[in-house]
Amino acid sequence: MRFRLEFPQNGTTNYSHRHPADVFLDNQDPLVAAYIAPQEDALVLDPRLWPHVGPDLDIAKGPHYGSADDSIPTLDIRDLAAPQPFHMLAYLELAATLVKVTEWEELEFNNLRLGTHDILKCGPFELSAFGHKARFSIGAGAGVDFRDEHTQYRQRVPLHFLNHSYAMTHIRILDSRGRELEVGLIMGQGIGSVIDGGCSFSDFSIRSRDGSLPKLIDGHLFGEEIEYPVTIKVKLPKRYEKDRIKFRMENITIPESKTEKAGQPSASPNGASPRR
Repeated sequence: MRFRLEFPQNGTTNYSHRHPADVFLDNQDPLVAAYIAPQEDALVLDPRLWPHVGPDLDIAKGPHYGSADDSIPTLDIRDLAAPQPFHMLAYLELAATLVKVTEWEELEFNNLRLGTHDILKCGPFELSAFGHKARFSIGAGAGVDFRDEHTQYRQRVPLHFLNHSYAMTHIRILDSRGRELEVGLIMGQGIGSVIDGGCSFSDFSIRSRDGSLPKLIDGHLFGEEIEYPVTIKVKLPKRYEKDRIKFRMENITIPESKTEKAGQPSASPNGASPRR
């Protein structure tokens, strides 16, 4: 199940998944409660009674995957395990933690040169920077070698959305003439042995004088020649406010899986818990 959050735009009644510039969705498990109706009684009870029906019916307390993603604000719930087959959630409660940044701090890294590889420590993550003539390559991730530093930072600033995806969209790169480099296609990959929580990478480049976009050659963007050294600036929250919002829903139908539509049982013969 995936739920996309939408926000009012500029004080109007128009809504969009783009949240205000200083507001972020903190990346935590959003699942609070998920009740299935008793098998012998398919009627939905008063939601106020669910906490008293029985812990075996609150499948949120069992194994599941829950995440919140700030890049496209979504709440994601998968792999809910239940003691019996079910095709409806009688009651679902989700919580989203919104963070409003009230004051920023800016890190600045200077004198980054052509042909050099630099590791820039930013607190919750690192930037891997390499300068080319017509593009500047950036990778972002939390290296395991710096895990203690990440822990110390998160004890001071306990915000989960400060990850590699955030890094790629909150940095500025300027060459020695003050021209700003634009980010290209952001690529990502999953968790590896040297990175905690995945990583992202992209090429930054300068538009041509006529305003045309950089050219894509062999998977890399090439724009105007960059004048070195370059400067990188990274925005990080200094002060912020948190607000926890809850969403309560009833009678959510769970679509049948492909195996069920094909006539196969939804649970294995040995009684293993079905998963949705």
